[in-house]
Amino acid sequence: LKVCGNGIVEEGEQCDCGSSENCRRNRCCMPSCTLRSKAKCDTGLCCNRKCQIQPSGTLCRARENECDLPEWCNGTSHECPEDLFVQDGTSCPGDGYCYEKRCNSHDVHC
Repeated sequence: LKVCGNGIVEEGEQCDCGSSENCRRNRCCMPSCTLRSKAKCDTGLCCNRKCQIQPSGTLCRARENECDLPEWCNGTSHECPEDLFVQDGTSCPGDGYCYEKRCNSHDVHC
């Protein structure tokens, strides 16, 4: 059941600011679940405070550690790309190896 005003963007909606109070404060989304004039986006790590999609190459998720990879906006989507990390088995400090985004080594565990 699709409902405009529930705070969840559903099929056919460009955005959904939720309650009327939230919509009054929202710069990007109208209570009708459509974007305001000149707005390109409402949410997402690649949507800026001016409701515009961040340029390609804008950092949206920083690298957490030596086994993680940074993610960058692509210039066309308001969403940050999937969180990626180095291949499991890649060596990391302390004679360790990366596994599921973490460096596992004897130095860390002992």
